[in-house]
Amino acid sequence: MNVALRTPLTVDDYLAWARTPSDPPRTELINGQIVPISPERVAHNRAKGKVYLTLTRAIATAGVMGEVFTDGLIVPIDQHTAYEPDALVRCGAPLPPDQMKVTDPVIVVEVKSPQVLATIFLSIQTHARSRIIGAPPVALSKPTR
Repeated sequence: MNVALRTPLTVDDYLAWARTPSDPPRTELINGQIVPISPERVAHNRAKGKVYLTLTRAIATAGVMGEVFTDGLIVPIDQHTAYEPDALVRCGAPLPPDQMKVTDPVIVVEVKSPQVLATIFLSIQTHARSRIIGAPPVALSKPTR
């Protein structure tokens, strides 16, 4: 069976569509096609909150100019693909308040499942503190779910 695809959208076309007055559903742009994103479970949302707090604290501790964002902003991968990660970090001056994409993230986080939450959390904490931000490594423990 052949399925006719719409003309591929570019990331800029996608952002123009997302800015329309109607409230579009949560989506990502994959290979030029708008793909809906499923609603989240509570565990997933809690994990994103913990990631956000950890990364925000790491940036503050290191004294680095940067911002941590949760989902809602897109990261363009190529001309026809842009993902909306669960969290991301970018360094440098703050972005304009109406910006919808981040083209220069230094950390991108996608929480996959509660089973791997502890591993992701520990990996992010270690990476953010010691590799990206330059702060000394710290002793870590598994987060509670």
